[in-house]
Amino acid sequence: MPDWVLDPSREKPTFGEEEFLDVERRRADVLDPADETTRRKLAATLAAVERIHDALGKRLLVLVLPDQSQVDDALWEQVRAARPDGSRLDRDLPQREIARFCAEHAIECVDVLPALRAADRGGRTYHLRDTHPNARGNEVIGRELARALLGRFGRRG
Repeated sequence: MPDWVLDPSREKPTFGEEEFLDVERRRADVLDPADETTRRKLAATLAAVERIHDALGKRLLVLVLPDQSQVDDALWEQVRAARPDGSRLDRDLPQREIARFCAEHAIECVDVLPALRAADRGGRTYHLRDTHPNARGNEVIGRELARALLGRFGRRG
């Protein structure tokens, strides 16, 4: 196992600073509530969730994974500053819309954003300039998912 998995201070970044900011800036397109493409993409995503729900019924559990800029406060400020529409971006738009849809359709939804934000304030939860959760982030995600599954199925001995 690479030494940086257990010691994130030793991790080398996947992307350079400008390249990473460009990736995150482009990903923020889906956070613009006034953007027609955003609304179409969200509607298509929710329609797909509805089709899956029709097929699976109550077995469906939706796990909402945030983008790194939604978790990392400093990165969020960089992304907003790097976009001409930065002031109108809604950082929590996808989670809020997915949660609303799931509630309306009685679909269980696990939003790990609050837990990741809280954990990130105590140290990185994403790999260094990489966009994927690191070991800490995956631990947080796993804990939230386990909590939901235990609530659904109860503890079995």
